[in-house]
Amino acid sequence: MSEKRDEKKLKTIWFLVRRFDLADLQKPPIMLHEVRISDNCSSFVMLLAIRKELNLLDPDIVLKLKNHAGSLIIPKGSIEANTKSTPYPLEVARVHQSIKPKEKSVVFPEYTEVLKTTLQGFVTRIERIESELPEMNNKRQYKIEREMQELDRKLSFLERRFNDAEQTKWQGMLKKNPLW
Repeated sequence: MSEKRDEKKLKTIWFLVRRFDLADLQKPPIMLHEVRISDNCSSFVMLLAIRKELNLLDPDIVLKLKNHAGSLIIPKGSIEANTKSTPYPLEVARVHQSIKPKEKSVVFPEYTEVLKTTLQGFVTRIERIESELPEMNNKRQYKIEREMQELDRKLSFLERRFNDAEQTKWQGMLKKNPLW
């Protein structure tokens, strides 16, 4: 009697299995398998049942369960039971099997090329500084002359003020009354 209850709780799910993991062929081997699961089993339990049915012992195998429209679906107990004529497509592949590697797009220059370009940069900077060197001497000389003229003007102004201050004499009272 308990076996009949268990059978009532179990449902049969049919899978059309494409084994891409067996060979990198355009047309992988296709097989029809059935798996019996309970109504409310978890994804982990359903995946274990599928792996057991297909004898997939390698943990690096990827299972891609799809609905009839071709979209990926989550394998869980609430998946609807189907018939042998309308199985769920199940693709079995290795990790990264469908990814085609591209050629190296980043080119790393050799060490000597890097040194040559660095040296060339130094040479161009030195040449630029050397070409501006005569102008730098002229600019420095002009700046020194300008500062000397400015200092001479300030000194002559101070000398006039000192001379004016030396010539003043006390003549007694202020000529005008302070306004304080």
